[in-house]
Amino acid sequence: TGGTGVIGEAIVRNLAARPGSKVLFTGRRRARGWRLQAALHGCARFQAMDLGRASGTDITGLLALADDVFEEPVGLVVNNAGVCLPGDGAHALERSLRVNAQMPTALAAAALGVMAQRGAGRVVNVSSGDGELVYLRTDLQEAIRASTCLQELYAAAGRAADSSRGPVAHGPAPAYSLSKAVLNRATVLLHDGIADGSGVGINAVCPGDVRSPMCALDPSAPTTEPAEAAAAIVGAALADGDTAFSDAPSGAFLRHGQVILW
Repeated sequence: TGGTGVIGEAIVRNLAARPGSKVLFTGRRRARGWRLQAALHGCARFQAMDLGRASGTDITGLLALADDVFEEPVGLVVNNAGVCLPGDGAHALERSLRVNAQMPTALAAAALGVMAQRGAGRVVNVSSGDGELVYLRTDLQEAIRASTCLQELYAAAGRAADSSRGPVAHGPAPAYSLSKAVLNRATVLLHDGIADGSGVGINAVCPGDVRSPMCALDPSAPTTEPAEAAAAIVGAALADGDTAFSDAPSGAFLRHGQVILW
């Protein structure tokens, strides 16, 4: 998802370059999506989609489309779509949680079910170091950590708008930080629901500060090139230059291939 952004395009190109791969990518920027599809000469197919407006029916339809495109069940989902809005007002919180956490989690959950039937598959949630719990308001840290199901998790995030307790997180984009913390916890909860021996797995990946418009809120941050970030993201699921699944642990938060704290 988010294949028409800077990082997303790099991920699409990384996957499309692998022999035998079949790539379906989504994004809001239609013109850019069609141009990328044309540039990859049949190695990838674009589907316009705005996760901020998507529904459960859209998620089901996307997986069905992938089944048609690949002529087999989906084997890898990279949840890359995201927004980074300043502040923690009601609009920023609602849109950030929906685009960065709730819809990616819905897609991940549905895809894991398909993958379990197939007997193999991986989901990679593109997260951020800004989503580490330490950056959140104390009560939110505790509530998110204590969540044992998605319903509890989303209820805890919904209480973030209580401004009497102060900003939801440190930094220039607190709503973004909260949404990525929720995505991280959702990754763990989905992992915990995977049956042993199913052949499927899910991880969250922090690609670092990537040279992209999303880093504009913190121009002083060191930046990683998009292609390097894409390699790290895809590397959480696939072996180098191949379509075979890697041996990365499931249910982990990874940065540059190393497990980091939630």
